[in-house]
Amino acid sequence: MERETQNPEISHIPFVPREKEREYFEAHNIEVRVLDNGIRIVAISRGAEDQFNANIKANFATGAFNDLPGKSGLHHLGEHLICDPSLADKGSKINAEINAETGPANYTFTIRGIANPDARDFGVWPLLSGFKESLVRPLSHFDDVDAAILKEKGVVLRELAERKVDYYLQGNQFRKKSILARDNPLAIDSGGTPQGLARISRADVEELIDKALIPDNAIVSAYCEGPLDLN
Repeated sequence: MERETQNPEISHIPFVPREKEREYFEAHNIEVRVLDNGIRIVAISRGAEDQFNANIKANFATGAFNDLPGKSGLHHLGEHLICDPSLADKGSKINAEINAETGPANYTFTIRGIANPDARDFGVWPLLSGFKESLVRPLSHFDDVDAAILKEKGVVLRELAERKVDYYLQGNQFRKKSILARDNPLAIDSGGTPQGLARISRADVEELIDKALIPDNAIVSAYCEGPLDLN
């Protein structure tokens, strides 16, 4: 189900001329694969002697800029619903972590932690299948999707209230001068607004998932300490 591409369409390394990409990847021990379904995998590893670690990210080219008109916070709410919330609790007990982040133009879901190949009941290993299932079949981990949406709306509203002191507009000087700055005409609160959240329906969430979480829209990156086998 995999094929290795000889000319990977990797657009997120802008400082590398396209004709030199292959040379750059080889020089930095970067492995690139494109799956048959279109997902691009970019992986880099470095040696480790005893404790191996992995940081795996699924990046989707969509974000708060793509919220439906009048429904600011749709992507943020979707972020809360896509990943099975029980995975975070499970990970905290086995030295692994799952995070999700909504940006103006990107969705990122991350799993990281210990990845020793001889300890498959610890670290990231027990979470991988649930992590994949969350991205392949979002919302399937909820018995009552409507109740889950209502609950997570409350969580998002609480986050907005707790972080109202420009949380989503803070950052380094570059960010403050860019699309997140209040005086920028394209400024956007990636967290959403109470008014926008109130207008979001289950159909909106399902439409977001159908359009955003598709293979051709994704790059999966893996950074590993220790041996790496993309198969």
